[in-house]
Amino acid sequence: MKFRKRTLESLGDLVCGNLGSEDPGSSSEPKYFPYRSSMYITEFFAELGTDWVHDGQTRHRWVADVLEMMPAEPHNGPARPPESFCRFIDYLMSPADALNEGPGQIPSRACSSPHRQRTDLSRRSRGAIRFAVH
Repeated sequence: MKFRKRTLESLGDLVCGNLGSEDPGSSSEPKYFPYRSSMYITEFFAELGTDWVHDGQTRHRWVADVLEMMPAEPHNGPARPPESFCRFIDYLMSPADALNEGPGQIPSRACSSPHRQRTDLSRRSRGAIRFAVH
C-alpha cells in the first residue's frame, strides 16, 4: 500500500492544525483540528504507541514522512492498513479534539476492528482525507 505524497501532506496538515481559520469569514473554513507545535506532534505520535520524535523540520512534511513509513509495517493483507495507521486515523478523528463541530456528525470507523472506539467522521473529514492509493 502506497499513498500519494500530496495525500500524506494533507494528513500532515490535519495533524499540525494548519487548515482553517481561528476567525473564519465568508470565504474561509473554521479550524476543525487543533494547532500542534513540534512538542505536541511528538506527543500525538507517542499517544499512538510510537517512538517518533519531531526533529524540527517542516511539521506537515515530517508527519507525511512518518505516515509514508507506516504502510511498510506488518499488516493483514493488501486491503487492510497496518494497525498503527488505523490508530493514527482513529486518534486524529477523535471527537475529544474536535473544534467547531456541531450537530450532524456521521458516526463511522476508520478501520473495522471490534475493539476500536467509535470515531465521529464529520465535517473535519470532508475533502481532507482522500486515500489515494496507487
